[in-house]
Amino acid sequence: MTSVLQRQPADRLPEFRVDWHDDSANWSVAPEFMGNSDLRALALTDEREIVFEIVAPAEALSSLHINLATFARKNSVTLTCDLLDSDGALLLRHHSSADQIFDNALHKCLDLRVLQFEIGKKYWVRLSSVGATADDCFGVWCREVVAGRYQLPRKINHFRERRVFDYGVESAGPSTKLNCYAVFDTAYWQANQTLAQLDQAFPNQTFQVLNFDPARDTARLWDRLAAADVVAFCDVHPTDDAGQRSYDGLVFELFRRGICTLFVDGGSFAFRGARANFAYADGLKDQLSRRTADARRCQFTLRPDDVRLVHNDRPSEDLSESVQIGTPAALDNLMRLARHGRTPRVAIVSVLYNKSDIIERFVEHVVSQSYPGEIALVLVNDRSPQDDAKRAMKLSKELAKKGVANRTVEVVENADNLGNCASRLVGLASVEADIYIVIDCDCLINRDFVSAHVFEHARDDVDAVVGPLNIESWQRDPEELVRILEAEPERIAAEASAQDPVQPDGFVNCITRNFSAKRRVVEREPLFDVDFGYSAKPGSGFGWEDVEMGYRLYAKASVIRFTELAFSVHATHDASTNEEGKIKGSFRNFERMFAKHPAMELAARRWSVDTYDKLQRWAGKDVDAGEPQKALAKRFEKILEADRKLIQSYRPGARRLRILTYRWHVPHQYELYKLPHDFTLATHIGENGMINAWSYDQRPFRPNVRMVPARHIDPRDYDLAILHFDENLLAPNLCNNVIPSSWGEAFDWLLETSLPKAAICHGTPQFRGQYALDARQMATFDIHEDERLRMVRHLADANVKVVCNSWQALAEWEFQDSRVIWHGFDPQEFPAGTQERGILALGQDRHRPHYRGAWEHAEIEAMLDPAIKIETAAHVGAAIDPRDTNAFAVRHFRSYVDRIRQFTAYLNTTLRSPMPRSRGEAMMTGVIPVCLANHDVQRFIEPGKDGFYSDEPAELADWLNHLFKRPAEARKLGEAARRKAMDVFNHDRYLSAWTQLIEDALGESISR
Repeated sequence: MTSVLQRQPADRLPEFRVDWHDDSANWSVAPEFMGNSDLRALALTDEREIVFEIVAPAEALSSLHINLATFARKNSVTLTCDLLDSDGALLLRHHSSADQIFDNALHKCLDLRVLQFEIGKKYWVRLSSVGATADDCFGVWCREVVAGRYQLPRKINHFRERRVFDYGVESAGPSTKLNCYAVFDTAYWQANQTLAQLDQAFPNQTFQVLNFDPARDTARLWDRLAAADVVAFCDVHPTDDAGQRSYDGLVFELFRRGICTLFVDGGSFAFRGARANFAYADGLKDQLSRRTADARRCQFTLRPDDVRLVHNDRPSEDLSESVQIGTPAALDNLMRLARHGRTPRVAIVSVLYNKSDIIERFVEHVVSQSYPGEIALVLVNDRSPQDDAKRAMKLSKELAKKGVANRTVEVVENADNLGNCASRLVGLASVEADIYIVIDCDCLINRDFVSAHVFEHARDDVDAVVGPLNIESWQRDPEELVRILEAEPERIAAEASAQDPVQPDGFVNCITRNFSAKRRVVEREPLFDVDFGYSAKPGSGFGWEDVEMGYRLYAKASVIRFTELAFSVHATHDASTNEEGKIKGSFRNFERMFAKHPAMELAARRWSVDTYDKLQRWAGKDVDAGEPQKALAKRFEKILEADRKLIQSYRPGARRLRILTYRWHVPHQYELYKLPHDFTLATHIGENGMINAWSYDQRPFRPNVRMVPARHIDPRDYDLAILHFDENLLAPNLCNNVIPSSWGEAFDWLLETSLPKAAICHGTPQFRGQYALDARQMATFDIHEDERLRMVRHLADANVKVVCNSWQALAEWEFQDSRVIWHGFDPQEFPAGTQERGILALGQDRHRPHYRGAWEHAEIEAMLDPAIKIETAAHVGAAIDPRDTNAFAVRHFRSYVDRIRQFTAYLNTTLRSPMPRSRGEAMMTGVIPVCLANHDVQRFIEPGKDGFYSDEPAELADWLNHLFKRPAEARKLGEAARRKAMDVFNHDRYLSAWTQLIEDALGESISR
């Protein structure tokens, strides 16, 4: 299919024709046009396929959705959805398991974005299911439909977060009549005042005023807003989850299309909390936080009460003067800022050495990128013995003759064979660009590769972008594999092999098969260390130069983002004849990297040890790599033995478990789900609504996790159950009505299954006076011994293995079968801190002042020098990205980390919390722990060396006063605290302990 779909003007409707093969099926894009006959279900079995035709409209189709249901779950049957052309040739195929489909679900069967349809041509859709019987089948909900022409509704049902800019929409430029909208919440009552403020900020500009309810009006207003230049949301605050999702998606889609979005605070209380004479608490504080988040979905915020214009990516920056608020040029200037970064100049740098067989195809994939901006391809000829440079120069001349303004190819000649690192530096220095992509030219990139990188770089905080790695062609045609993966993007993850599959945006994944960096990164210091270069010279090292580069980015706290929309296929070569030289060179560079960066073995512990083990197996008994090999053995052999089971569990062939659990403590679960198993979180169990949704404002949702209503779950399909509980599980009645009576319903449901079980205890035994029942300070805690014993027996009777977060908690509970696993954190997510702020502490908990040590905290604060400030981890959060997406969660989590890493000391006065997570996280960045002596501090803090602890609040205050008078000592202690945390709280220790616990619970080995 060669014809390209033509984009229709905004005021024209596409037409769409549906011809059903058997006159009964349901095309879900426009069901309202298909008559009023009753729905019925056609059974999809091994003996019966369902086939129907579609006719391509004059508008791009993004996906095919079908209303499906599963009628039984005896076997794990698979649905196959094929798209065929009119001659019966297969264009796309997608497989879905029964586990992915729930009753009456609108299931996405095909992603059609990569296809080019011929307008008006017929295509066949075929649904089939091998092995499905009438007792175990899929059902397709259908209506009787008369063949004919149907008009697609002008309706937006939902937005999907496509993370590339839409370059097909041409917005108005400066000095032209702008199409602007002022959108008001339907309940808003200060419209006239806000419009006056908007007019004051942007004089001589006409705004069309619209009423807007996010839950109902998005589809109704979409056509107008999608054609706008500027949309000002005036105090629009969704009142429910559906409205929030619709509002978030709408604003993000406008941003993606290059439309300027502005949030206007119309004089409500939303931003007054930032003023010194206003402070909100309890419910009002929560409402302030939500309203601030609503504003940050837009690109800019106009604050009329203090006449400020803020870029929501940089909330501390006042743009009022640079945009010239109050002048006729203001709106033009604002739109220029909004569009900044959509089409930066991109340079792609690669090295030519023995690439004659691939160079033409490499250049073609660069030239044919979907990105409309300028791409400068720089090829550095490192004295290649082949004619690849000559071929590249010929391509450069041909491109210039065609007059393609936004694509250039330049060949730079090295005077000598310098190696890959030095050659890349030559290429980077020879071209001016905003974004630099460094890639090997035996890699063929997908059509959206550059666009996907540019989209992530559009945010100012991003320094580098990476994507799926190490997709090998092997015996396949690499170009054909690119086309297949573009057509079936769900296959990319299976084909890719990241250096670190657990942390996609980790520094060890900064590999020059899918890597880009902003200009400021390239200009800061040489991107590559020439000591790691690989060249034809004898004794050259081999490999690891890009990982070493990635570590230096991490050491400077660079922000690295991952995009799943950019990938490259490596044209696999035959094995080198100098295999022994590569092995020795690889050992040489690998050892050199850790000698240069000793802390790297902690920052990427599992990857370091796993890679050492792979090098050892590569060398085998026949290759002796000499001193580098011996030095690496001394560094890693003990750790390898300790973590062997964990490392093997990530390798192909290891058993992948199906684990049943439920949402509880999101940050803790986020770390646990880094295990290489599949986790199903049961939802809708009883009345405890907390378990029904993930908290994206706490942590990202990992790809090996899914949330499924309990009614669709058969526990017999799983290998293990992991339960979560705290001290209030069995006796919420002792919690002063703070904890609901439904608190333990999910726990009870899972406990009743026959699965092997492990449980995480997130608390310590209940005590009299908890939850603010006693307003006086307590010298000791009177434990509810009867409730402690009841909990212990309850778990023992069910043969549950219990995990406690501290040794003190273990001793207090006295569970029958229990162990301690301290929290674990990935150092890649916690770069080193700055010590620019004072003391970090938990905020007040009015419900549990005794638990948090409120009186002890106040006593210490009163004795501190007035210049020392105690603050909480409250942070600005993520801007623009929809709140129920992982992109938001990743940015929000990094905002939290960037907040805590600013502090010098962490003050922990909690008395009942077993190992506060926030203390461990702060230590990971080098914040010095200062703690009351409880819950294991004596096991990991060496007073005066990497922190301090005491039973006496006065001693903690004295030590803090001493510390803040000696910044050099504080820096030394912070570095020591970070090293300690990266060791004892390293997530690989945590995951290794969990791997052993799982094996103990199952009674068998799960590693290869």
